[in-house]
Amino acid sequence: PWAPYSSASYALDFKDLWIVASLSTVQLLVLAVILWSDLKSSKPVKAFTTVNILLVSLIGTNTLLIIFKYFTWGTSEITRLLAYSTIMNLILSLHLFILVFYTWTRGLPVIQHLFPMAYPILLGFLVLFGFVQALTNLAIVIPSLRPQWDLFSRLCYCFTIAVDVLIFGFDIFVVFCYL
Repeated sequence: PWAPYSSASYALDFKDLWIVASLSTVQLLVLAVILWSDLKSSKPVKAFTTVNILLVSLIGTNTLLIIFKYFTWGTSEITRLLAYSTIMNLILSLHLFILVFYTWTRGLPVIQHLFPMAYPILLGFLVLFGFVQALTNLAIVIPSLRPQWDLFSRLCYCFTIAVDVLIFGFDIFVVFCYL
């Protein structure tokens, strides 16, 4: 009964793969051109800043995420499905953490200037976010290894919502700091 859905999803993931790979290549080329022109200018410029490294990491993890999503839908062998799905979820967690860290890096100077008392709270947020993200990965992987552990499936659902709420709250706070 799932065959039409799986084949349609696999076809869409193939298109996603090529779109993301193409756009990622363009993004990396644009970043390289900007950095190259900055390096050629007379003023001293650091190419390997934290922000640039995070941008390249975001582009890379997004591309890897789509690749493993494509592999996950493309296999019916349970061992590969489990491996691809686990890798995909770990890459997603890494991508989300890099995204939050990128927002942190870009917004921290403004936040420290406007709300210096918020720094310890935001640092605690990063620790909480990392902890919830790790729990989410465990809740995703463990039921795959032992399907009878339904509790972990429910926990995974709750942790996923918690991660989304944490990211949304953090982004809203940073945006309001700029207003």
